[in-house]
Amino acid sequence: MNAQAQVIDPLAFRSAMGCFLTGVTIVTSAGTEGLTGMTVNSLTSVSLVPCQILVCLKAGSVTGSSIRESGRFAVNLLAGDQKDLAMRFARPAPDRFDGVDFELHENGVPLLGGALARLICDLDCVHVSGDHDIFIGNVRACDHAPAEPLAFFKGACAILLRPDNKNHPGREK
Repeated sequence: MNAQAQVIDPLAFRSAMGCFLTGVTIVTSAGTEGLTGMTVNSLTSVSLVPCQILVCLKAGSVTGSSIRESGRFAVNLLAGDQKDLAMRFARPAPDRFDGVDFELHENGVPLLGGALARLICDLDCVHVSGDHDIFIGNVRACDHAPAEPLAFFKGACAILLRPDNKNHPGREK
């Protein structure tokens, strides 16, 4: 690696990366601090054998601490009608789960109701990189439902419009 790598303006980098359409998830866990969760859009599959995913969480986050402590987490992929939930878990709050539809998985992690998909994971490893921690999880169970996804693009949540979607502007009535 070049020791004299060019320094890039973090805001310019963030703006450029905002052009990459991503899904919106809420990563949840449970530890001595109770139930924890945060909105995350950095998620990717890593491996099919074994089934693994990775999520990137801000270093020092309460949710990250819960994952490290318990060794478990869930990734809840949000449906198009869950923008308010995404915003709720994106901000600091004393109890983000108050009034939220969720159930506890047998391993203790919260699973959000109405999610497009849910992946229950055991922590495999954590890599520290820059101002984030990269959590790799072994997927132990998953489910999904028929719904439209919630997406993140250029700093905002949006519902994707597909040609087969009844709400698509180009669809005949």
